[in-house]
Amino acid sequence: MDETERLEAWFTAERETKNTIRYQEETESHPLIGILYIHKATVALLGNPQRIKVTLVKRSLCFAMTTNANSYLHRGIISCYSC
Repeated sequence: MDETERLEAWFTAERETKNTIRYQEETESHPLIGILYIHKATVALLGNPQRIKVTLVKRSLCFAMTTNANSYLHRGIISCYSC
């Protein structure tokens, strides 16, 4: 996998909201994501870390989706395409 197909960013827990933990990206330049909210239950599954790493991976295939895409896809009216 090419380096340009994978981006990584580190985040530090900043504060709690009602149902989430707000993480701020650690960066000295332009952020990739900025602020990230994660449900408290998900953070608990990870052991309530103060720092997390997020990896973004490029995928070569995606699907054209509309509100009725599922029924159209099954009837052969639309098909998937590469992004």
